[in-house]
Amino acid sequence: MKNGKELKRLFSNKKALVIGGLGFIGSNIAHALVGLGARVTIFSHSKKKIHNLKGIEKKVKIIIGNITNFSSVGRIMKGKDYIFNCAAQVSYLDSIRNPVLDLETNCHGQLNILEAVRKNCPKAKILFTSSRLVYGKVTTPIVSENHPTNPVSIYAAHKLVAEKYHVLYHKIHGLNTVIARIPNPYGPRQQINNMKSGAIVGWIMKELMDGEQVKIFGSGKQKRNYLFIDDLVNILLLLITDKNANRGEIFNVGTTETNTFNEMVKKVFKAVRRGSYAHIPWPKDFEKNETGDYVPDLKKVRSFTGYRVYTPLAEGVKKMIEFYKNNKKYYW
Repeated sequence: MKNGKELKRLFSNKKALVIGGLGFIGSNIAHALVGLGARVTIFSHSKKKIHNLKGIEKKVKIIIGNITNFSSVGRIMKGKDYIFNCAAQVSYLDSIRNPVLDLETNCHGQLNILEAVRKNCPKAKILFTSSRLVYGKVTTPIVSENHPTNPVSIYAAHKLVAEKYHVLYHKIHGLNTVIARIPNPYGPRQQINNMKSGAIVGWIMKELMDGEQVKIFGSGKQKRNYLFIDDLVNILLLLITDKNANRGEIFNVGTTETNTFNEMVKKVFKAVRRGSYAHIPWPKDFEKNETGDYVPDLKKVRSFTGYRVYTPLAEGVKKMIEFYKNNKKYYW
């Protein structure tokens, strides 16, 4: 596994672009890149989440635009060495309510990005942040990258299409693409004032910190993989700098720790020491999107990156609570 010095050598003074760089994952990548000495450009559809760059605002270049506008995307690509493609409409619920908007952002926008790379910086390395939801309902105890992909939401279907674009642009045009299928990420800088963004750990933490009762749909026995943001960012940095990964390869990323939904809620409750939780029946139509247990096979990503040390959920939650206590006005 590359150590900090090696990563600093690979990123120092390199031109890195983070598309969706004011979002949860993108902003944490930006902080890491600045620390590694990269020349960072942030591309975002608005400055609404500028607080996520607190501490590095003057060390990055921020460009406001939309990935659905090809000319806007083309202008930011020239000369880039690394591109972290994190832009997306992130709510699976919104994707069902407004599938055409989801298509525009999560498919048309992705084609714009890849075409802009092909025409302006074809040697750049591109990492696409996908989702474990592309698998749909899980049929095996452990899920490898070869598990069938049968999405149960429009969001997941469009994520899968975008994956295919990245693979094809490597095969057809030789672009250096790599795809990471991310489970349930959590940690500092995640917007937690609603559940639509998929910030389930953060949403539960907020509800408990506010003294509310958390409602658990159904039994809560489904297994999940909750990945702390620092671990996720480290893995993504290792993947984008691996020349063998940048051949249209697809990777499960995640942690070796498995928790049921109930166990996750109890760990957050224990750390917060406020609020309560209770089980309720599934709301109408919600269970249609339930995918069952998810335990990722991490052999492939380990073989490429060597990454093996993960933040335990209980420890990650404590770090998250401290961050939000000190930054509550931006996220509540």
